[in-house]
Amino acid sequence: MRIITSGLAFSTHFLLTQAAPLLANNFGRPAQNATFDYVIVGGGTGGLAIAYRLAEANHSVAVIETGGFYEVENGNISVLVLKGKDFIMDEARCLVAENAMNYNRPTIGSLQAWSDSVNDSSYLWDNFLPYYQTSIKYTNPDQTFREMNASVPLITSENGTGPLQVSFPHWATPIASWAKQGLAEIGVGELHDLINGDLTGAQFSPLTLNPRDQTRSSSQTSFLDTAMRRRMTNLKVYTHTLAKQVLFDQNKTAVGVLVESGPSPEPFILSAKKEVILSAGAFQSPQLLMVSGIGPAKELQKFNISVVADRPGVGQDMWDHVVLSVGQQVNVETYGSLMNPAAAVKAKNDYLSPNHTGILTNDQSDFLGWEKLPSNSRSTFTNSTITDLATFPSDWPEIEYEISSAPFGTSSFSTPENVIDVGYIQPVLLTPLSRGDITLASADMSDAPLINPNWLTHPTDQQAAIAAFKRARQFFNTSAIAPILIGEELLPGQQDLPFDSADEEILSYLQANIGFNRHASCTCKMGKRDDGMAVVDSRAKVIGVKRLRVVDASAFPFLPPGHPQATIYALAEKIAGDILAGR
Repeated sequence: MRIITSGLAFSTHFLLTQAAPLLANNFGRPAQNATFDYVIVGGGTGGLAIAYRLAEANHSVAVIETGGFYEVENGNISVLVLKGKDFIMDEARCLVAENAMNYNRPTIGSLQAWSDSVNDSSYLWDNFLPYYQTSIKYTNPDQTFREMNASVPLITSENGTGPLQVSFPHWATPIASWAKQGLAEIGVGELHDLINGDLTGAQFSPLTLNPRDQTRSSSQTSFLDTAMRRRMTNLKVYTHTLAKQVLFDQNKTAVGVLVESGPSPEPFILSAKKEVILSAGAFQSPQLLMVSGIGPAKELQKFNISVVADRPGVGQDMWDHVVLSVGQQVNVETYGSLMNPAAAVKAKNDYLSPNHTGILTNDQSDFLGWEKLPSNSRSTFTNSTITDLATFPSDWPEIEYEISSAPFGTSSFSTPENVIDVGYIQPVLLTPLSRGDITLASADMSDAPLINPNWLTHPTDQQAAIAAFKRARQFFNTSAIAPILIGEELLPGQQDLPFDSADEEILSYLQANIGFNRHASCTCKMGKRDDGMAVVDSRAKVIGVKRLRVVDASAFPFLPPGHPQATIYALAEKIAGDILAGR
């Protein structure tokens, strides 16, 4: 089964993305060698943020991006088999990166754990918080356009003036207001917000969204477009350009990147006088390190790659957030309504109106809940599972609940004929112990790496997934949500998975119908320099070589709770500050 985003989602994201006019003098000239202070591989979330900060300080910067601007240019990356099915994992290849719009920060305790794991107090909550805040301009929701039962508590502590816009849509998913009561009935109470270090409870999620015109705010529309408007011609972007290899001198110092571009690829070199920075994501950053000679020596030798630095952790220790889904037909409006041509036209007109209102302002998953599983859900846990979960900080939630109008990930579910509106609760495992890995298929960056996510292979993950799935079914059985339900459960449904199914049957179903949040991370993990599996140190410098850093989710020491977008931006801001301070 392929993981494919629907045409409907594509059209929605098109409406939600709006870029400034592009200036020709911000583009690098292909097939010509050039020299810059910094060469950055990857024009996504972290790459464009750090590029902007370095260029703002009057350094010359090149950004290498395999894709183009925000459009459907996704390359499919690797094939794996899970419970007899084929999946295709993908990362966006464009100047935006593959992330959703939810903007959440992790917990105070998880950043304490980050600080401890890398022996660097700059990652403590109080010290790292300014890096979250400096990227964004936070705007409280305009309740004029939202229903009264979709109000959001005001936040007055966010005073950042960064280019990234964070706010709320003018239209709240109707099922969310009912879900708030349903979650409360099963013990997940209301949370004030999702950005102040506490993730225990439920609330509407802020999005990377421009409140003025309700368009998506991305690394391109914020950092890159700001650079273009400011005529920062010292920042050059090389689109449709593939990074083939990081180049080193005899002292193991990164001196540039070999790239190729064009329909008949022609190699050329972008040299770096100061540093090379990889921000190509959890799949391509480790792949590029390995083809450049940094990684497990045995893996490199399989492809006759000369070893520059033997770092066994490259491509290992991959974390991800797996997603489960339970769905029922509802009598409130969801994205399914857009299948009706008249409703779709109305939605378009609402969105294009002067106030930019209606369903198309929303990314369809704007209400989130978080919890540690309650005692009655843990009654069947083994002692080892209880011990494993206790290793996470006390404020680290075990499960996230995403309230949505579309199933995520790899489910083969199709909405029955004559059913329009379906609501979903989607539990997400936040304490995964199953670890994936990235290995090479060849020594050529043109060939996708091999990805083995290993989802739900650890016994603790299996028990947590079963418990979370039962909680999702419990949610749809609450009296609070009952008034909007129509008929019986659709996904998975009694026929496919009866309510009295044994845990073994539930696990088998979940393993065959798993989804994922595209939160792959930690494949170039951060750690102490004496940690043999660490790839980068706390300043994101690759251990064993000079003038090379990795700044993206692959550099996380672990995947903290919450959606990682905010933390990638914060990490980029921090490392940019380190570089400019000479650290």
